[in-house]
Amino acid sequence: MAADKPADQVTILNSKNDSVTLFLDSTTHLPLKKTFTWRDPTDNLRNTEDEIFDAYRPTQGIMTPYSITRFYNGEMSNQRFLNTVTYNNGLNDSMFAAKTTYDPTTLPPRKK
Repeated sequence: MAADKPADQVTILNSKNDSVTLFLDSTTHLPLKKTFTWRDPTDNLRNTEDEIFDAYRPTQGIMTPYSITRFYNGEMSNQRFLNTVTYNNGLNDSMFAAKTTYDPTTLPPRKK
């Protein structure tokens, strides 16, 4: 069960043993929940982050969640409700080009 719906659970691991668990709706196979845990390097405590996807609607032929809720250690930390979603807007590739605006080999000027 995930988000009060029957779900299939899939866990994906990488070569460093980092994992993410996905819960897929048993009927539609759409993602209902994504969860992962990690250890805080300062206190070595285990933290859990969950993301719940809901209110799916077809958008440009793609089933899209219009409600996304995030949880951090079981407490809601963020909730987004989408009004409109568009795919393949034909954005110019230059919008994603990294631009360095400083010279990393020079030090910033000293304050007097």
